[in-house]
Amino acid sequence: MQEKKCMNCNASMDLDYWDTVEEQEDGSFLIDVFEAWVCLNKCGYFERVE
Repeated sequence: MQEKKCMNCNASMDLDYWDTVEEQEDGSFLIDVFEAWVCLNKCGYFERVE
């Protein structure tokens, strides 16, 4: 398998989990946790695994 590279900083990427948090209009929060390729350099880049 070919190693995935980050589109921002060209560092290696690792299969991991990522989450997003969105505040809703009513003040509640929506938390989405999903599998993703994540930059090992921690630049913030990720690719969601579908």
